Amino acid sequence: MRRYKLENGYYSSKNKHYSTRYRIDNKTFILHILARGIIIDGTKLLVCKNSTNTFLPGGHLEFTEDLKKTLKRELFEELGIDCFIDKYIGCVECIWEEKEIYHQEIDHVFIIKGIKEEDKILSKEEHIKFYWIEIKDMEKENFLPIKMRNVVLNIYNGDNGINYFSEIEQE
Repeated sequence: MRRYKLENGYYSSKNKHYSTRYRIDNKTFILHILARGIIIDGTKLLVCKNSTNTFLPGGHLEFTEDLKKTLKRELFEELGIDCFIDKYIGCVECIWEEKEIYHQEIDHVFIIKGIKEEDKILSKEEHIKFYWIEIKDMEKENFLPIKMRNVVLNIYNGDNGINYFSEIEQE
């Protein structure tokens, strides 16, 4: 993979992803673009957890990658599995502040086929773990972003239309 220097962006070698960083009025803003996969088996959802948050498997887009390639790469890096990326089902936007840095995340979401609860799912990365939760327990598991719960419920309930949800307040 060719690495490019971004004029207004940065490459994080620790997290191995590209994000765009902005400075406005002495505040730092970071834009994250990610591809995420919904993996449902019966009433269970495969989730990923780091030290603080629970979310869908997937990760950051790298420069020159399309979203499906990003998701395929991330699932292989994190789980060591090659899977079938099915239908694009939408986008979820969220925003948060952490240590005086403002983050905006744009999650593009796909349905993933070919992974079942009985498959042995082990993380290949030390800072995250994967496990199955009951879909009804997303709130209890602190599944984020909050609006992603709507997308998961729509897919679980058979609504495979395009979803768009935003946690960003409109003026």
